[in-house]
Amino acid sequence: REIASAQRDAHLSSLWYEDAARHMHLDASDLMEVMLNRCSPSPLTTMLPPRLLGRISGWTGRIPLVRPIRKMVGDAYRKRLRGGLP
Repeated sequence: REIASAQRDAHLSSLWYEDAARHMHLDASDLMEVMLNRCSPSPLTTMLPPRLLGRISGWTGRIPLVRPIRKMVGDAYRKRLRGGLP
């Protein structure tokens, strides 16, 4: 499972870098937010512009009340991507 998880993360990271031009117009803080989350895809990734996605990611990471909800939703989404594996 650990190897499969590492391979999945590497694949997602490579996809992000192949599409890096989509993100290069972002300011440094938004680019960092998007880049740090490249291996933890959100269903919003393809629906929102990168700048908005970076801002939302930053805001939800800094608001203490929202962090547990963000983690719970992210964990459930990633589990679904892995086909129910923990």
